[in-house]
Amino acid sequence: MKFGIHLKRMHDEVRNSYYEFLKDIDPKELSQWTEMVESTAKEICGDTNDDMELRADGNDLHIRYKEAKSKECLIRAIERHLYSMPILLQEVFKKLADDIKS
Repeated sequence: MKFGIHLKRMHDEVRNSYYEFLKDIDPKELSQWTEMVESTAKEICGDTNDDMELRADGNDLHIRYKEAKSKECLIRAIERHLYSMPILLQEVFKKLADDIKS
């Protein structure tokens, strides 16, 4: 799964503002928080079989899970770390949690 928004039909001002938002996110910081969330989710679930994966590639997030239980563990891990994250990353992970829930 990639985190992103389809921008084709957005007005230039909105599109530029979105790209400015992404520009402010440090890919290394995103990667570090992604690894922390993944590690916590695996700990919550007792995942020893690699039933879930959460990775950052630049400013894209990739997610894989095998069971509904894994989804719940990822959501709980995001919620556990959310308010320790920088504000911009909080918005990214809120969106990710919402996407996982749906």
